[in-house]
This record gives sequence, structure tokens and C-alpha cells, in this order.
Amino acid sequence: MVNAIEKQYKQGNTIPTDATAANIQLLKDDSTFTIVTGHQLCLFTGPLYLIYKLADCISLARQLKEWYPQHNFVPVYWMHTEDGDIEEINHAYLFNKKLTWDAGQGPRGC
Repeated sequence: MVNAIEKQYKQGNTIPTDATAANIQLLKDDSTFTIVTGHQLCLFTGPLYLIYKLADCISLARQLKEWYPQHNFVPVYWMHTEDGDIEEINHAYLFNKKLTWDAGQGPRGC
């Protein structure tokens, strides 16, 4: 996992913050656990829900460190972007009715 994360930072020509770099190094320690959350694009759950999920993941990692100081807890955020397409996120069901958003987009690559 550490190798994959470091590779992503190098490919993106991005330097992690000091806190992020420290967390990446903690992942090498056998007493480290990850607290993972993720998000897949979807209709009706926009940026506010995403921010809530991130804050909750960080808060839980901090709380667990207080409860179990002998262990490390690293929050990890996973963004599901590789497989999504408009057909997966353009609709929602509300009160037994299907609501569809026609964005006028075709499948990727078209």
C-alpha cells in the first residue's frame, strides 16, 4: 500500500504535507490500522456528504488513538473514479419513482 501511495504522489508531481508523509510512514508499522472511507459519484449526495465522510474518518482515527494509544490509526480516503459512468449516477429512486438526469453525455470515450 505504501509503495502504491508513494508512486501516486510521484506520478502526480505532488509533495505530501508533513502530516500525510508521517501517516504514509506509519502504514509500514505493524501496529498501524487504517480507517477507510470512500465515495462513489452519485446523484443527490454531493460535496457536503463527501466532506462529512472525510471529517468523520479523521475524527474516528483520532478517537481510536486516544482509546488505544499503543496503536496507530491512519485515515484513508478512497475515491471511486475508475469505473463510474453516467448510467450509474444519473438516476435515483424517490417515493417509488425513478428520477433521471439526462446530462446529454454518452459513455466515456465517445
